[in-house]
Amino acid sequence: MGSGYSKQGKSPKLVVVFGATGAQGGSVAQALAKDNYFKVRAVTRNASSDKARALEDQGKSGSWSLHRT
Repeated sequence: MGSGYSKQGKSPKLVVVFGATGAQGGSVAQALAKDNYFKVRAVTRNASSDKARALEDQGKSGSWSLHRT
């Protein structure tokens, strides 16, 4: 079963998620951030929105960061 590929010993892959405050982008960013294999950069248009601020607070854990367009 499986491909035999192991994530152990690999450096995290950088993933950029656009529309991170939306329903789909937010879900994708959060799901990827839970997996230590990915380092997530979340991009949003409105950095002053409540959702963007909540994402920014979550990003302080180090698994992802919020970027403004």
